[in-house]
Amino acid sequence: MENQINVGDQNTQQIGQNPVNHQALTPEKPKTNFLMIGSIVLACFVVFGFGGYFLGKQQWVTKNSVQTTGITPSISPIPSETPYLAGDWKTYNITTEPTLGLANYTVKMPVSWKQIEHSSNFQDTETFQDQYGQFTYQLVIHQQKNYNEQTGKQYVTLKEVIGFPYDVTTLVVGGQQAAQVLPRAGSESDYKVLFFSKDTKLVFSIELDTPRDGSKLQQGETLFKQVLSSFKFLDSNSELPGLKTYTSSKYGISFKYPEDYKVEERVDGFFVITAPGEHVPQGGISIDVRLQGIFETYEKAVNYYITSVELSYNVQKPNLSVFIGVGKEGQIKGIEFQNAVLRYKTGALGLETINVEPYKSIFGTILSNFKII
Repeated sequence: MENQINVGDQNTQQIGQNPVNHQALTPEKPKTNFLMIGSIVLACFVVFGFGGYFLGKQQWVTKNSVQTTGITPSISPIPSETPYLAGDWKTYNITTEPTLGLANYTVKMPVSWKQIEHSSNFQDTETFQDQYGQFTYQLVIHQQKNYNEQTGKQYVTLKEVIGFPYDVTTLVVGGQQAAQVLPRAGSESDYKVLFFSKDTKLVFSIELDTPRDGSKLQQGETLFKQVLSSFKFLDSNSELPGLKTYTSSKYGISFKYPEDYKVEERVDGFFVITAPGEHVPQGGISIDVRLQGIFETYEKAVNYYITSVELSYNVQKPNLSVFIGVGKEGQIKGIEFQNAVLRYKTGALGLETINVEPYKSIFGTILSNFKII
């Protein structure tokens, strides 16, 4: 027992006396090969860098190939058919003030359709509907100056006008190539074409709206083609069908008017042109060559219309001035008129009409064919 204790004490003393000789062993840290790791990292950068470059380049090429193949340099024309105009159709002769620089044309519409009146500010637009108010079909013909706002010049091609990066169907309207821009996705129930006037100074659009629910798509397409086939440009007002010439050698004037209208000289030097069945005394287009009142001088007549009418259209030239506007006071207050003043002999002559159909549509025809002989 003592030996065991002594051994224990002795061992204890030896450990305490020689701590360095009996300390616990600490394992050595492995040596890191930094050269190898650096080489691997560098290789990864090279591999992934070149891989990313070639992958990105391939995607860029693919993307641009798709964009390029979706763009065509020009419109591909296809032959157009002129459908047969079935049923009863009415011919509309659309003429405007010569000073507006707009084109004259004829177009046929179903006889039951209505021509919608516009204010004098919209002489570049004609609207037709199958009925007033809630309509099933509405057709709008619009013309505007050929002007590209981005370049400050005229459009040269239809491709520039439509601005689509793909081919569209082309037709022939009024002897001119037309681009059909509707229907397309989102506007399946609309039909629209764009085309230039013969002198390319104007851009025309003809658009037909049909029910949004798609219930009249086939009928609408047939109707649209029929209207397009009837459209015809008029090179001059003398081409207008159904016109007669009235000449007064006494007063030295001559003008054309619709053959079914009537011309009366109600008092000396005061003529009135009226439509069939017109019974309103103020109805019609008047021509005053009496050289009296405001027409004693050209300047006096022009000044009268400038001061007495709230003008929405006003073109003044040395020998011809044209006005559209609403009377400011007296008996003409609130009434819209079209007026023209021409220099005549020692003074002026005047043409005037209340700006309602059918006279507003033929006023330009009579004025543009008016001659002092």
